[in-house]
Amino acid sequence: WQPPLALTMLFCVMPAAVSLVCKTPSRPLPRPLAADGDGEASFTYDSVQRRLPLIVESVIDKNSYSEALQADLRSLAGEIAAGEPLKPLAAPSA
Repeated sequence: WQPPLALTMLFCVMPAAVSLVCKTPSRPLPRPLAADGDGEASFTYDSVQRRLPLIVESVIDKNSYSEALQADLRSLAGEIAAGEPLKPLAAPSA
């Protein structure tokens, strides 16, 4: 596994001179976070399917949205929690 160039660049230092001095990490970088095969134990599953619906409820509670927008957001949160395909939210009416 080769780290992406952006991660490698994190270890580069730009001195006052124009030249660029790069240091290679002393140990291999970990694999990127992914949802490949870990199911409900994965970081991404927990973040998306469990936490995002809770965040949606918190946002609704802390704002004075119309009933229609609240219903749309709750529908979105339900789709996320169930792992269903997400339907686009309707544009707000004026």
